[in-house]
Amino acid sequence: MLLLHGLTGRAANWTETARWLTRHGHVIGYDARGHGHSDKPDGPYDRAAYVGDAAAVIEALDLAPALVIGHSMGGLTAWQLAGPGRTWSEAW
Repeated sequence: MLLLHGLTGRAANWTETARWLTRHGHVIGYDARGHGHSDKPDGPYDRAAYVGDAAAVIEALDLAPALVIGHSMGGLTAWQLAGPGRTWSEAW
């Protein structure tokens, strides 16, 4: 499972949720670019960058197929990552 935080959040916002989700499988959260302890590159900070970062985490950690759960900005990222009507592998 990949947990994606909201716009003003960071991965630590998912701590309590992650604790009980671990009963159901491996749980990963990360700080999105520019948030929490992540790097703060000059940019871009657009939807494509956030979706690409999530895809890169899934690929780097060999999480596919992944259950992706997001809150606010993270929810939008999860939705765009999945791509309406497409599987993860078709979208990326």
